[in-house]
Amino acid sequence: MAKSLDLKKFRKQINKQLEKKMRVKINAMTRSAAKEVMNGLAEAGPVWSGEFRDSWKAMVAGGTAMGQAGGYPYSLANVPKLPITIKQLKKTYQIQIFNTAPHAAIAMDKKPGIFVYPGFEPLKPIHKRGTRNVTGLRGDIQSGAGNNRSTAPLDWYETYKKGGQFKRRVNKGIALARILQKG
Repeated sequence: MAKSLDLKKFRKQINKQLEKKMRVKINAMTRSAAKEVMNGLAEAGPVWSGEFRDSWKAMVAGGTAMGQAGGYPYSLANVPKLPITIKQLKKTYQIQIFNTAPHAAIAMDKKPGIFVYPGFEPLKPIHKRGTRNVTGLRGDIQSGAGNNRSTAPLDWYETYKKGGQFKRRVNKGIALARILQKG
């Protein structure tokens, strides 16, 4: 009888260890995917001075855990670790990605802006040159005469979120985490 109790205890310990290993792997994959999404947003979005590109942040939704400050290209240090204990995981944890630049809503084509030439050319190649349309949105430029410039297409953010770029970045992050865990 004593052996069967020991076997039950052993199985329980093994299960706990396997569960913890799985939680650690899921944490690594989630963080890697978030890092890739942040880099993808930085690459897809407009870049004039680099301030908007370098202002993507990640934090645990509903919490205060935030990744280290830093700019593009982003690394795992810029993404907070998720809790891995069973007690902590009873809450739903997600990583929230957002941009802290003062003009983020304008750069993401969510609201119109006033655009003034800063006296230097953009860091990213010009996507479109011409006349800014009546909407006043950053990427709403009519090709032709005019000196307005845009370094990302209109609605780039919504297209990124809903299109294949977001999914590809998440998958790349998961694949990278798997490779790193094998090595």
